[in-house]
Amino acid sequence: MYPTSKPVTQEDSWLFYSVGRPTDRLVPRGQLPQRISDLLGTAQDQGKPTFGDTASILPDVPGLTVEGLGTVPLPLCQEIAEKVVKRGIGEQEHAWMLFPHLIKMKNPVWTTGVQTLAKLSSKMLGIKDAVLQPMLSKVMVVGPGGRLDKQQGPDIGRSMATLVVTLPSEYVGGDWMVFNEETLSVYRYDMGKSAGNTAFKPQYVVYAAGASYAMEEVTSGYCLVMVYSLCLPLGLPFTPRLHNRNMLRTELAEAVKQLKGGPDDADVDTQQAGNSNRNDGIIALVLSKTLTLTDIVTAGANALYGGDRDRFQLLLDANKRLPSAKQLVFYLARLGFGVPAFGYNDSSEPKQAVCWYSICGWKIGADNLQFINWTNVFNFLNPGKESLSELWGNDDGISTKGLQRFALVGWPASADIAHAVNLFGAPASVPIIVSHDFISAATLQLLLNSEGGGGKPNFLVQLRTAEKNVELLPFCQKLGAVVVELGDARLANDFVKNCVTLLKEREKILFLPWFATLVDRFDWENVSAAILSAIDVKTSETRVDRALELADILSHNSSARVELTTFALKKTRSWNFSHADKFATSRKIIALLNHAMVCNSAKVFASLSFLLKKINGGLLGPVIDTLSDCVDDSSLPEIRAALASVAVKRRQWLIKEVEESKRPFSWEIDSINFPDAALIVHFLEGPDVAFKICGFSGIGDARARALMLRQNIKGALKFEADGRGHDAFVHILKAGGDFDTRRKEVPKYEAEIDRLGQLVSDPLTQEENTNTANSDTSAVGKKRAREEEPDDIISFE
Repeated sequence: MYPTSKPVTQEDSWLFYSVGRPTDRLVPRGQLPQRISDLLGTAQDQGKPTFGDTASILPDVPGLTVEGLGTVPLPLCQEIAEKVVKRGIGEQEHAWMLFPHLIKMKNPVWTTGVQTLAKLSSKMLGIKDAVLQPMLSKVMVVGPGGRLDKQQGPDIGRSMATLVVTLPSEYVGGDWMVFNEETLSVYRYDMGKSAGNTAFKPQYVVYAAGASYAMEEVTSGYCLVMVYSLCLPLGLPFTPRLHNRNMLRTELAEAVKQLKGGPDDADVDTQQAGNSNRNDGIIALVLSKTLTLTDIVTAGANALYGGDRDRFQLLLDANKRLPSAKQLVFYLARLGFGVPAFGYNDSSEPKQAVCWYSICGWKIGADNLQFINWTNVFNFLNPGKESLSELWGNDDGISTKGLQRFALVGWPASADIAHAVNLFGAPASVPIIVSHDFISAATLQLLLNSEGGGGKPNFLVQLRTAEKNVELLPFCQKLGAVVVELGDARLANDFVKNCVTLLKEREKILFLPWFATLVDRFDWENVSAAILSAIDVKTSETRVDRALELADILSHNSSARVELTTFALKKTRSWNFSHADKFATSRKIIALLNHAMVCNSAKVFASLSFLLKKINGGLLGPVIDTLSDCVDDSSLPEIRAALASVAVKRRQWLIKEVEESKRPFSWEIDSINFPDAALIVHFLEGPDVAFKICGFSGIGDARARALMLRQNIKGALKFEADGRGHDAFVHILKAGGDFDTRRKEVPKYEAEIDRLGQLVSDPLTQEENTNTANSDTSAVGKKRAREEEPDDIISFE
C-alpha cells in the first residue's frame, strides 16, 4: 500500500505484511498527502508560541539597584515604589517605565541565570543551531489601579521573542495575557499567584516577537517587571518568527485545499462526488501509543499532547484560512487489528475494525463497531518519518492479535456527510447530517437514492431496518428545508416518499405543517401523490386523522382540500364499518362535514351523505347541528338533501325512544329451573332497581350465569358480570317502565322531534319536501330496505 517493497509471506508476529515489512517506512499515497505530511513534520520545529512558569533558575535576591536610589529591597513596598517611579516616565495610568541604563543587578547569578533561561527558551521556541541573546529593553512598575492595555509587541531588529520576568512582588491581580491572533487563542499566566510564591520567586513568560499582550489591572500592591528582547546573534540569517509560522500555515492550507472534496463542494463533479467510497481525501495520523480509551472519552482531542497536539493545532490553524467546504472535519478513531481488541471473540480470522468518536470524545453511534480495512481505507500520514513497526507495533516493535491504536482522521467538510454515511452507518450519521449548515443537491440525491458501497444497503434502507430507534424528526426537518430551497420537484417527491414515511406517527404530526411550505413551493398537483402516499398508513383511523389535519393546514389551497377530503372519505368507510360508534362520537365526522361543505363538491358531499346514513340515529345530533348552521337557500341541493336525510333518521330514532320509554316494565321467564330463581322473581316483582348475585368461583362462572339469565328472562333488563376471583358477581338492572332512565329525557326528545320536523321542511324545495315526507315515518316494526351506493359518489376502497 504505502511502501514500494513487495509483501513478505513469512509467518511471525508481524500482522501487516500485506502492507509492508516492520522496518519499511510508511509513505502516504500521492504527492499531495505527502506534502501535507512533510509540512506537519515541521510542527514541532516551530516550537511553542508562548510559555511561562516560575523562574527557578533565577536568584530570589537579584541585587536590584536603581541609579540615584541604590539597592531596592524586594518585595517592593509602597514607600520604595513611590521613590522608584520618580526615576521613570508614565506608561499608562498607575504604570511607569524605567530606562534600562538606570538598572543594574549586583547578583552575578542573575545575569547567568537570564542567559540560561534564554537558552532554554530558544529550544522551546523551536529555534535550532542558535541561542537567543537576552537584551533588557525596559523595566516597569505597576501599582494599584494600573494595567497594560492589549498591544502588539514591537518587532525590533533581530528580536525573535520577548522574555517577561516579574521580580518577587506582593500584589493582587495583574495576570499576564498573550494573544495568538492567528488561532484566536488567549494564554493567561497568573505569575505564581495560584502557587502562592509571587512574593518569593521570580516568574517568567516568553512569547514570540510581534505577538499581542496585555496585563490585567493590579488591584493592590506593586509589581516590578523586567522585559527582555531575545535576539539572534549577529551573523545568523534573520527571518521574523511570526512570518515563518504564517508561511507554514499558508502552505498547509493550500495543500489541504487541494484534497478531493465531496458532494457539498461546488468545485467537485457531482457524479464523482456522489461516490461515497472514494477515500482518497481521508487522511489519518496515528496518535501516541500511551493514549488510552479513558483519555479519549474524558477529554477528546484535548487529551493530545506533544507532537500530536502541535500537528492537530497546525491543521486547525490551516482550517481558518480555508472556505468552509474545504476545511477538514476531524474524528477520533479507535483502530483494532484482531477483533478481540474490541471484545469480539471470533478467532477464525483477524479482522480490522474501527470505533468512532467525535473530536470531543463522544461515542458515535450506539453500536459503533465497524469492520473496516483501515490500513487501506485511510491515507496515513507520517510526519515523523517512522517505520511501520514504530507506528503500529507495540513498545517492542511487535504487533499481535488484539492490537489497538488511536488515530486522528480528517476529510474535507464537503465530503463529511458522504464519508459519515459510508463509514459510520446511516443511524450514527443522522446527527452529523443535522449539524450541517449546508447540504447540496448532490448530497441530498446521495441520501435519497444512492446504493450503499461495499454491498451495504443504501442509506434509507439502513434507517428503515435499524434496530435502534433513531430520532428522525430533526433529520427530516433539515432535509425538508433543503428540498424547498433547491426547488427540484423530483427530489421533493423522492424525499416525501422515502424519508417522511420513516417518521413515527407522533413525529409526522409535528412535521405536517411543513407540507404547507412544500405545496406553496411546488403546487399541490406536483407533490400530491407523494403526500398522500406518506399519510396512507395501515391504520384507517390514523389515515383519516392525518388527512383531516392536512386539510386544515392546507385550507387555503382548494385543490388540496378537495383531494384530502376525498382521501379521508375513502379511508373513513372501512374504519366506519368496524368502529361506527367510535367514528360517530369522534370529532372526525364534524371535521369531514366542515371540509366537505367548504369543498362545495356535489360528489364529495354525496359520498359523505352515504356514510352518514350508516350512523345510528342516536349519534346524529352533532352532525345535524353542524349542517343546520351552514345550510341555507344557496346551498347545494345535495347538502340540503343530506340535512333532510340525517334529520329524518334522527327524528325516527327519537320517536322510537319516546315510544319505548313509555311502555310499562314487564318481564317473562321461560323456566325457573336455574339457581336463585325465586330470589330473582321476588326482585322482578318488587320496587328495587338492581339485584346482585354473588358466590362465584371466578369471573368466568359469573359471565356464564349472566348469559344463562339473559336467555331465560325476557324483558327490559340488563345482565352484567364483573369482579375478579371469589369477588365476581352478576348485576341485574331494571331498564324499562318506571325504571327506564330515558323517561326523564322525553320532554327534551319531544322538543327535538318538533324542531327536526320544522328543520326538514324549511330549507327544502317542494319536490325535496315530498321525497322526505315519504320517508318521515316511524321505523318501529318495519324492515328498512338495503341502501345501495349511488353512482355519483367517490369510489371507495
